[in-house]
Amino acid sequence: MNWLRNRFDPRFETSLPGEESLVRLAEAGTEVVLFVPASAAGRVCEMARLLEGGRIPIKLAEATPLAGCTNREDCACRYETWPHRSSSSDER
Repeated sequence: MNWLRNRFDPRFETSLPGEESLVRLAEAGTEVVLFVPASAAGRVCEMARLLEGGRIPIKLAEATPLAGCTNREDCACRYETWPHRSSSSDER
């Protein structure tokens, strides 16, 4: 589904890990993502704390680490599909 990459330009032109994650979610048909803050060092930045649990339209989601991140070296923030889909509910 290369058309999705063009739909979200210019954010998906680079190959940063956070951007690749957003591309995969978009290709899977995700329209809204949940922001999940995380850090390899155990402390997330203030920007991540503010967005924790935020439901964001994928068109507006910013690649991680976020532009205002003060913990770029240890940033492990990510996005998840929202609402979470389970295989049993998809079969109904």
